[in-house]
Amino acid sequence: MGQKQNPYLQIPLHESLHTGAQGIDSGMGVQTWEQTFGDQWGYLEEVRELLGYDIFRMAQMLEGLKA
Repeated sequence: MGQKQNPYLQIPLHESLHTGAQGIDSGMGVQTWEQTFGDQWGYLEEVRELLGYDIFRMAQMLEGLKA
């Protein structure tokens, strides 16, 4: 059974890059997807910059609330 993921650490992807033929969750797999499109942590950093707040800190705070 999989773990529930922290919503602050999820990358917003177009459907074709998520579940399509070039999708991280189908077809390609994580390693090939990252070799083709880039590291997921880099995308999270880019989202953090675009949003203007620290998603990593917010993710930690959410985990603290669950404990």
